[in-house]
Amino acid sequence: MQLASWGSAIAPTVLIMVALYVPGSIIAWLAGAGRRRCTGILAWAPLISLIVATASGLWCARLGMRWGWAVYGCTAAFAALLVFVVQSLIHRSPAFVLSAGRLPRSWAPVFGVLLAAVAIIGRLISAVPSPDQVMQNYDSIFHTNVVGHIVHSGQADMLHALPPVRDVYPIAFQQFAALGQLAVPSTTSPAAIMCAWIVFAACVNPISVLYVVRTVCGRHMLTDIMAPALAAMAGGFPFLLLDWGTLYSMFAAQCVMPVLFAATWQWAMHEWNHGGGRCAAGLGWIVTGMLAVSVAHFRVMMTFLLLALPLLIWWLITAARALKRRYGAHVMHVAVVAFTLIVLAILACGAVVFDRMYLRNNTRPIRDHLNGGQALPTDSMSSAIWRALSGTPIDSRAARMPVDWIVVALLAIAVLSIVLLAKKRTGTRRDGAILLCSYALLCFVVACCAGTHADWAKVVTALWYKDQRRPFAAWAMITIPIICLGCLTLCRWWRNRLHAKTANTANTADNGGTHDSRMRIVIGNLPRTVLLSLTCLCVLLSPQANTMAHAVGQTAQFAANGANNPMLSQDKYLLLKRLGDTVPEGELIVSDPWNGSGFALAIGGRDLYYPHLYMIWDHDHSYLGTHMDNIGNDDKVCSILNDQGLEWYLDMGEPYVSNDPQHQVFDGMQRFDAASSPLLEPMDSQGEATLYHIVGCSVR
Repeated sequence: MQLASWGSAIAPTVLIMVALYVPGSIIAWLAGAGRRRCTGILAWAPLISLIVATASGLWCARLGMRWGWAVYGCTAAFAALLVFVVQSLIHRSPAFVLSAGRLPRSWAPVFGVLLAAVAIIGRLISAVPSPDQVMQNYDSIFHTNVVGHIVHSGQADMLHALPPVRDVYPIAFQQFAALGQLAVPSTTSPAAIMCAWIVFAACVNPISVLYVVRTVCGRHMLTDIMAPALAAMAGGFPFLLLDWGTLYSMFAAQCVMPVLFAATWQWAMHEWNHGGGRCAAGLGWIVTGMLAVSVAHFRVMMTFLLLALPLLIWWLITAARALKRRYGAHVMHVAVVAFTLIVLAILACGAVVFDRMYLRNNTRPIRDHLNGGQALPTDSMSSAIWRALSGTPIDSRAARMPVDWIVVALLAIAVLSIVLLAKKRTGTRRDGAILLCSYALLCFVVACCAGTHADWAKVVTALWYKDQRRPFAAWAMITIPIICLGCLTLCRWWRNRLHAKTANTANTADNGGTHDSRMRIVIGNLPRTVLLSLTCLCVLLSPQANTMAHAVGQTAQFAANGANNPMLSQDKYLLLKRLGDTVPEGELIVSDPWNGSGFALAIGGRDLYYPHLYMIWDHDHSYLGTHMDNIGNDDKVCSILNDQGLEWYLDMGEPYVSNDPQHQVFDGMQRFDAASSPLLEPMDSQGEATLYHIVGCSVR
């Protein structure tokens, strides 16, 4: 048995894409998402499918049924029927025929999305030779095992994500990975997760960014190419979170969050003041987006609220002015005062709770929290500010990525264009100011995470666990609309200047006149040509994206055979992949999960007696782990093995870390010399990894 090739990943990737886009597109079409553009259907389809997948897992678990393609398809069909009935009741005689005018009429967005997809997939394949390779860190064991649990148990309940390791956790992303593995059973859970990641990174993310840019800037050939193309590399995304390997669910939520931001922008700018029907419909789409982001990973909602804050403040000011015009100043003052008091009351309640928990309570001071792991600062404050402004991330080893100077130049040109070239009191100046305020807030939070360990910074960044990668993942989402808006402003200014210079020139029909006309066309398109060339050059040759992909390759790299760090070598992986050939389904395996065997459920489809690296272990788990080396002369060890029906022992060498207090419960396994024990019979081995059948304490 060998590692899977990328060719074998094509089928599950295509099937995951079908599961994500087909049901969601049908429901989005019925709900009216494509009344303007086909892009709306493609943008909203993943969000709706995430909701459908989560709902199907919840009701399926309540009824005691196995979750899979059939249950997911039936739930999608029911949701489509429900939307159709509601639309029929609202519109009486709905016309759901998609006219030709709604189909894509330009090659530009197709080219932009394809360019992004090719760049992302190409970098991934060059950095990670096989889809079987797993991100080798602590939390990846949980995420990959969730997929294995869904596939082998048929349970996809987010309220019981991976019992007994963790109950409530958003697993919508893992459900789609599981659908790919269910359709192609030879696929391992790590490979299925990689296939699902490709779909979200190469399709969902570029289309979502294209949708938000079209909502803010309108439809233009220039931005239809730039928006999805830049989504393939700006700010280290989408490889940023894959490098850490612990945030698959958060990554999925980040990919769909631009659609929620676009819906909020559309409502706040247009829909809210154009009749009750349009206002309610806009709010419905916002609620749908919030639900989709929440079921993907609810903590991304904190980032959305941060970015949407300037937009909401602008809407409140606009709404107050509308109240004043329609009902008079008195009503406006009452509404503003009432809303302000409500907000202040909520903030006061939160401040009181926080004060009592972390400032006055001596048992939980804020200085004793957020002091380890990713909460630690990695830069000085000045360096953190520069990294936040320039979109320069760090990798999982805290190494700074190269500055992408083309992106920085495009951003600087855009900001200068919005500030200097946009006409005052126009939509461009207003939209640019709102986006720049969101950008400033995001950079402030990132700088507080990365640049200081002061208590005030912990207060500011507590919603993100003071982990800089979480807010940083949204850098591309907010900067790409700024770049596109500024570039459109520059091109418009250039065209107007050129038109003003040639307005008084008489058109001639001779050859010289024709030549001058052609030159004016060439000169008029010069900024757009330069910007598109820079974008394509940046996407294909970005040093930051290349380095970020290389960091992903290092995280997924197998340990050298005989080495203990990282957790898995190729020999260990291949033995885990063969577990199903030897260990009967439903039987548990005893092993130290710190030596890489924690991936047994994800890779081999078999459960471990110790399902995760750290839990609150009961007496039997604790005693067996610390006394396994006494199996030959401690009757209690055999008694536990017999009582629990444990007949298999997996020896995969030393733990990947040393002297960790959480590993002390497995000291007995670390001392145990399984190869020389007469009570264990070797059944399969590869390299230093060996699977044993426990015969001396057998329950049979």
